[in-house]
Amino acid sequence: MLALFERRPLFCIIWLAILIVPPIIWPVVRWIMLGIFLFIGLIIFLAWWKIRRLKRKFEKEYSEMMRNNGASGAGFSGFSSTGAGFSAYGFQQGMTLEDFVRQMQAQADARQGAAQQQSTPEKQVEQSPKQSDDEYVDFEEIK
Repeated sequence: MLALFERRPLFCIIWLAILIVPPIIWPVVRWIMLGIFLFIGLIIFLAWWKIRRLKRKFEKEYSEMMRNNGASGAGFSGFSSTGAGFSAYGFQQGMTLEDFVRQMQAQADARQGAAQQQSTPEKQVEQSPKQSDDEYVDFEEIK
């Protein structure tokens, strides 16, 4: 706050004059400014309360989901097309989110590797048997 006064003293003086002088000269302005401050405070309080309520609701649902997941083994089936839910990913055994991400990445890498192996024989057929990938070919510039 002090840095603001040091960098822009004229701006701060004008701003303070706008906030202080009108309520002194016209008492009605004081009540209007008080109403504006109370309205802004009410909006901030309601937003904070709504976010806090949503956070508690989410935490409650999450803890119930994890508790049911461990007890029944079926888990929350909202994320699985097979109906197995989180249990299909091993969350009931205490798998952490990092482990889950590693497992998903390994599966994606395996799928990508399998796709590359299937497309590789086609490329080998197209290439002539005389040329290999590590063979250097000298090109001449044509003018």
